Amino acid sequence: MMTDPNAYYAGGRGVELYDLFTGGGLLAGDIEFYLECARRFGGPILELGTGTGRVLVPLADAGHEVLGMDLSRPMLDRAAAKLRERPELS
Repeated sequence: MMTDPNAYYAGGRGVELYDLFTGGGLLAGDIEFYLECARRFGGPILELGTGTGRVLVPLADAGHEVLGMDLSRPMLDRAAAKLRERPELS
């Protein structure tokens, strides 16, 4: 039993599998929602709780200037790895 809810974001399987758990189901359509908001309202965009960059990368891919912040260093490391794979987004 996990007593500290923040322990999920401290690393390990929770971070490794985050995108799989959040990519569909209850969050289905969220990326499209944020893309539409960005198109409608413009930027730059500050994404608090950016996590693994699951939303940040598609926003940047669509040409928006995005700054992501998160308390979880392992989540930010995962987001940074995604951005390293896409140097055109930097």
